[in-house]
Amino acid sequence: MDQQHSEKNIVQRKWNASSRDKYENRPLRFAWQNPTVSRFINNHYLDGSYGVMYVLKNYMEERIINKALELGGGIGDTALQLHDLCDIREFTVIEISDYCVEIGNKRSAEHNLNIQFIQGDLNYLELPSDTYDLIVANGSLHHINRLEHLFSQVNSALSDSGVFFANDYMGPSYMQWTKVQLHIMNSILSCFPDRYATTSHRNNEICKTIKPIPIEIFQKYDPSEGVRAAEIFKVMSTHLNVERVIPICHSILYELLRGRIHNFDDDDLQDRFVLELMCMFEKILYDYAVVDSDFNLVIAERKLH
Repeated sequence: MDQQHSEKNIVQRKWNASSRDKYENRPLRFAWQNPTVSRFINNHYLDGSYGVMYVLKNYMEERIINKALELGGGIGDTALQLHDLCDIREFTVIEISDYCVEIGNKRSAEHNLNIQFIQGDLNYLELPSDTYDLIVANGSLHHINRLEHLFSQVNSALSDSGVFFANDYMGPSYMQWTKVQLHIMNSILSCFPDRYATTSHRNNEICKTIKPIPIEIFQKYDPSEGVRAAEIFKVMSTHLNVERVIPICHSILYELLRGRIHNFDDDDLQDRFVLELMCMFEKILYDYAVVDSDFNLVIAERKLH
């Protein structure tokens, strides 16, 4: 078996397992899953709205969406949300995980929606030209190696008035955090009481140190994870007309709270205060250019070459 197929099988197995866990158990892993953090993002970065709604309100209100496409839609959370918010006559979701395709089509049928999930590798995607009024990528781009091919296909597939919307990690490739990021994260962690430092992906052991993850680990367990994340925006800008970039930051909070966010109770006043304080601290670091924004919401349109 050649390397391409071997890596694809590893990625498929990883996302089948991860998606099954998400659908069946709904684990709390990431900071933005916490209501306090989510509210902060919406209020301080997105004018009181949230990702999908922000795009629809500011860019799609007067546009007819005949055909929409989502790239790497998982089990369909974003697709179902979009269908609730606007009239989309035909919606296709392309996803590498056969488990996601099965569950996505099941959920679509249960809600009687015109959403079709099909299996495909975004690295080798071939799309019909001048077809889609909306193309969405929510957390999938940082798994793509052949970015030039994908964005070329997206640009060609957009209709003349079509919109491309991406909400994704665009920080250091393979999550190789900078020395500044590591110093800030570990300085904050050193102040955590033990109850905030238990880490779910380490069997809830108390962990107050974040170390760089060797690239070999990524290549073993998921070679697609963050593979060319740092290049996403540059390649996208080459192939599409970028209308707006909205920083969501999470340059510190993503890794700092990964596997630790479950320790914070949104009903607890002290927990909410600590989270809001960390969110504001991170925003100040970004505002004064101490850190870049690792997560960004990008709106783009078709570029005529």
